[in-house]
Amino acid sequence: MPEPEQPKLYLDENVHKQVASSLRLRGYDAISVHEKENWGLTDKEQLTFASNHGRAIFTFDPRDFILLHKEYISQGEEHSGIIVSSQLSLGQTVKKLSTMLAERSSRELENVLLWL
Repeated sequence: MPEPEQPKLYLDENVHKQVASSLRLRGYDAISVHEKENWGLTDKEQLTFASNHGRAIFTFDPRDFILLHKEYISQGEEHSGIIVSSQLSLGQTVKKLSTMLAERSSRELENVLLWL
C-alpha cells in the first residue's frame, strides 16, 4: 500500500514569511504568499491559488476563511484544505504546523477546515 501523501502548505499573507522556510528545513513542502509575490489577492483568490497547486492554505484570519469554507461547501466547490489559527509566535506556528503535518495526509485535508 502506498504511503499517504504529505500535505503541502501555502501560507497566507498575514503569516510571517519565515514560517515557510522553517517548515522546509524540517522536510515539509511549504511556500508563502511572500515568496510567490501574491500580495493583495482576495482571500478567495488565495484559496483558489492554493487549491490549484494542491496546497492547503494556512492563515491567521479565521473569520474570513471560515465563511469562505462554508461558501465553498454550500456551492459544491472543492479546496485542498484550510487551516486557521489565532495569532501565534513564529516558534509556536512552526511547532504546531509541524505536528499537524506529521499527523495528516493531504487527502485528509481536502475540503476540510481545521483549527490549529
